[in-house]
Amino acid sequence: MAKMIPAIDFSDSNNSLVDRNAPQLFAFPERYYDFGAQVDPSINEALLEPFRVDGVTVGTLWVMSHSEDRKFDQGHARLLGDLSGFATTAYRVLASLGYLEAAKGRTAATPLK
Repeated sequence: MAKMIPAIDFSDSNNSLVDRNAPQLFAFPERYYDFGAQVDPSINEALLEPFRVDGVTVGTLWVMSHSEDRKFDQGHARLLGDLSGFATTAYRVLASLGYLEAAKGRTAATPLK
């Protein structure tokens, strides 16, 4: 069964993803994002890929590793880039159907209906 965690602010306060317009790899991302103690087991690496609609960053895909034995590589970055294309398409479809407005204010711990 999936473990529900409290909503965490994963916002990119230093805008590194938006400014660079590229995937970013973070070792021990709690150094950069304020969620460290809320994640158990701790995160050793995070690979982040922004996704855009009409040139505007609207979200970020996160893939995390909890093991020091597993490191992300170019293949993982390429796959995440492909998934960001899917996320962009999904975002456009949901926006066109009006679902995004209905989801505003929902937290990560609130299930979709």
